[in-house]
Amino acid sequence: MGTIQGTVTLGGKPVEGAYLTFNPVDLGRSSHGKTNQEGNYEVTYIRDIKGAKVGTHEITIRTVGPGYPGEIIPSQYNDKSTLTEEIAPGENTIDFKLVKK
Repeated sequence: MGTIQGTVTLGGKPVEGAYLTFNPVDLGRSSHGKTNQEGNYEVTYIRDIKGAKVGTHEITIRTVGPGYPGEIIPSQYNDKSTLTEEIAPGENTIDFKLVKK
């Protein structure tokens, strides 16, 4: 397992309430996180276990829920995500600096 934390920004501004999903390319359970007011997130594997499976992950980021009239994250980061990251054992800091196309 590797722990994961970081920040999500869109156009240089922090994104509050963004949901991140880390899906292992090899078979395994997905991990999830949600950003706070400053755009910071931490990923949880299951219940109180922090982190994600070691290896390559495909990542989706989306905003759904109260406070958002619709999805504000461009589709290249969610439905048509091209984001991938290699998760290493130990601590991983992954910042997502998203841009609008």
